[in-house]
Amino acid sequence: MHFTLIYALIITRGLEGVTEVAALIVGDIGKTDFGRDVVVKMNDGGLSNIHETHTAFIPLQYPILFPYGEDGFREDIPISEMFRNMGSYKRWRVSLRQFISFRLQERYNEYGNIVYAKRLFQQFVVDAYTMIEANRLSYIRRNQNVIRADYLNGVAEAIEKGETYPTSVGKRIIWPPSFTDGRRYKFNNCQDAMSICKKFGYPYLFITTTCNSQWGGIQRFVRARNLKPEDRPDICVRVFKMKLDHLMSVLRKGKIFGAVDAAELPDPQLYPKLYKAVSSYMIHGPCGVIDPKSVCMVEGKCSKHFPKKYQNCTSIDDDGFPIYKRRKTRISTVKKGVPLDNGFVVPYNPQLLMSYQGHINVVYCNKSNAIKYLFKYINKGNDRVNVQISKDNGDSTQQNQDEIKQFYDCRYLTPCEAAWRTFKFDIHDRWPPVKRLSFHLPGEQCILFNDNEDLEDVVDTCSRKDTMFLAWMKANKQFPEGRHLTYAEYPSMFVYNKSKQYWSRRKKGFSLGRLQYIAPGMGEVYYMRVLLTKQRGCDSFESLRTVKGVIYPTFQDACDAMGLMEDER
Repeated sequence: MHFTLIYALIITRGLEGVTEVAALIVGDIGKTDFGRDVVVKMNDGGLSNIHETHTAFIPLQYPILFPYGEDGFREDIPISEMFRNMGSYKRWRVSLRQFISFRLQERYNEYGNIVYAKRLFQQFVVDAYTMIEANRLSYIRRNQNVIRADYLNGVAEAIEKGETYPTSVGKRIIWPPSFTDGRRYKFNNCQDAMSICKKFGYPYLFITTTCNSQWGGIQRFVRARNLKPEDRPDICVRVFKMKLDHLMSVLRKGKIFGAVDAAELPDPQLYPKLYKAVSSYMIHGPCGVIDPKSVCMVEGKCSKHFPKKYQNCTSIDDDGFPIYKRRKTRISTVKKGVPLDNGFVVPYNPQLLMSYQGHINVVYCNKSNAIKYLFKYINKGNDRVNVQISKDNGDSTQQNQDEIKQFYDCRYLTPCEAAWRTFKFDIHDRWPPVKRLSFHLPGEQCILFNDNEDLEDVVDTCSRKDTMFLAWMKANKQFPEGRHLTYAEYPSMFVYNKSKQYWSRRKKGFSLGRLQYIAPGMGEVYYMRVLLTKQRGCDSFESLRTVKGVIYPTFQDACDAMGLMEDER
């Protein structure tokens, strides 16, 4: 059976009856934000500030974990030649994330004060990642004043007006799309997923899986050290990552899915192990009138709509969602002292459930909004507290938005998330890969330049460089076998070399192409995007505007000539 799989991951954020140390980050320092520091008293009686990147900051912040005052992070720690020779590694110095990841390892030749510190270790993991993230955001903020972007034509016009300094032109770069977990990062990933759906169809299955702290690997590790799972978030995320990688391998290579046709408790006499697994991992609640204080209750009702209604057979409702078979039987299980029947069973796959012994929700879907729901589900934003304290001074002038501050204010960070991100585990994965294709109007390619550069040199240098879009036009002149492809189809047969700005024939692998999103109100560039979905083998801007041998003056006129905008009208 052919199916497309989209998965969402949730790391357990708190075990029942267990508290965990988390951070609530409040970015109230404002424009004078230079990071955190420790104030120390010097021998001469004066006070000095030790910044978080200072080698003494971590041992001063955690004297119990570093009783001998061992050196913390330094910005000049070199990366070993052996490590650099393992691949094309560009960094020469150890980053803060790499250093913290190094300190979180358990070693036989040293006693692990850090990893045996229980709740203090949770605090250290969370605190250390806030340092990592703060340094990344601080770098972005510091470079707001030195990196500028503008269209090539705009810079040329400024030169004609006599402007020679870059500070007179350009716009501030607020938040790069490369920043993991940022707003533009999530938006681009969502658009990539939609491109995969366009090629292969909408997903058939929506699967969520969570970490089970009772897994044997976790339990054996912590019991041998007289610890609890919540004391070692680093181990929990490592085991979960291994389970996840194995699960993805099974889903990609194996053919384990039949029809998901029911959501019931199995017969405990016929399937005792499966009954135990469903009872342990796939029962929702109790909630509703049985437990009105349950965390899923909103305005007196279960936000997940449990208990479900009984059904003698599986059906599909008017909105395309499945209503699973849930018969009213005598089979039930007890949770928190309350008997629960088939109305509280979460849909599951028996083979996956028995293999991974954890919560794995398998739901049938085949709708276009499944992708939007998925990204809303896993990218709904960081956990935070919505609090605003403001003073109305009568000034109606709209203030500039600070995207970095919006991301950071009142963010709730847990040990598992901090450990996951410190180890640089992926928060998003997709297959096949999607190549994001940029394009622009003639002379309006976006260029980057510094405040101290001469504008004439900027224009001269950038005008001689090909963009990805211009290189595609040149490739159509060079490679006749690619002229039957649209711009979005080009990555299936060709590979773009970013450093040398040219396309070459693909020797292996496969990739999808995605045109960057353009809002309908953007004018000519929007109509250009519409044409790029239809026109093939274009080797110039004029050929892109050519319809049946006629070169139209604008991209909008070319769209009208091809009848591409009739559906929207």
